[in-house]
Amino acid sequence: MEGSYDWLPERIARMERIARELDLPLTWSANSPATEAELADCEAALARIKVPFGPTHRAFLRRHNGAEHSFMLVERTDFEYGATHTIFSTTQIIDAVEQCYFNDEINAFMPKTFWDPTIPIVDLDPGHLVSDPRIITNGEPAILWSDNELGPTYGDGVTYVAHSFET
Repeated sequence: MEGSYDWLPERIARMERIARELDLPLTWSANSPATEAELADCEAALARIKVPFGPTHRAFLRRHNGAEHSFMLVERTDFEYGATHTIFSTTQIIDAVEQCYFNDEINAFMPKTFWDPTIPIVDLDPGHLVSDPRIITNGEPAILWSDNELGPTYGDGVTYVAHSFET
C-alpha cells in the first residue's frame, strides 16, 4: 500500500510554527513530482545493489522528487550552527548508488565497505538515513540512522529509525 502523505502539510506547518516561536530561521522546499521514467531509473539503480524500492518511498518521490529543510540554531560572529536535511531525489539516489558501490575513487560518499548493504536516502547533518534491505516489513526496507564516521552498523547492531519511509 502506498502512503498518501496527507500528514506532510500538517507536519511542515507545525515545523514552521515551532521555528517562528523559537525565532529560528527555517526553510522548507519540496521538488516537483518524479516522473514514472525517473522512478523506474531509480528502482533499477537500487536493484543493482539489491535494495528494494519501498512503496512509501516511491509514493513520496511521486509527490515530491526530493526536498530540503534548513534551519539555523545559533548565529554568532565567530561561527554559525545550523543544519540542512536533504531528502534525496531520484537523481541523487542514483548518484549515491554509483558513488557508494561502483566508484573506487575518493568522493563525497565513503567507500562501499562503509555502506554495504545499505544506501543513503536522506542527508542529515552530520549523518544519513539509509535504506537497509536486511530488515523488510511489508515490502519496505527499514530506515536506519548512519553516523558519518561510524557507518550504519556499530556497537551491538543498528540504529533503527522506522519501518518505512512514511512512519
